[in-house]
Amino acid sequence: MKAILRVFWLLFLFCGIAGAADSIPAPDSSVTVNYQEEILMRDSLLAAKESLAIDREAFLRAELESEQAKCKNWEESWNTLKEDHGKCSTALRVAIESQMQTGSQTNKSNMMMTTSSFLGGIILGFLVGWLAL
Repeated sequence: MKAILRVFWLLFLFCGIAGAADSIPAPDSSVTVNYQEEILMRDSLLAAKESLAIDREAFLRAELESEQAKCKNWEESWNTLKEDHGKCSTALRVAIESQMQTGSQTNKSNMMMTTSSFLGGIILGFLVGWLAL
């Protein structure tokens, strides 16, 4: 009797182990496909990040070259302005000196015209201000 109980016990134990083994899922191919998809996605993201870094570097290089070209143009423009200013100031000084030598009568008439136009502007300003109130 003990032998029969042992056989039943071993049979029951064997069936329990076999049933438990059936309930454990075997590794699916979908799980490995998911891992492969994740790895491919990670690799594509890394490649995209790398290409963005290369694109950003190219953009920054182009921006630097553009700024250097602008700086060079601004320096050339500044030098041209300095030269033109020197020529104009020399021409103005020569013109003023020649006017000083021509005579005092033309100076008086020029001064009179300047003063009268200045006073006329002030009077017109007062009139417009008075009309605006």
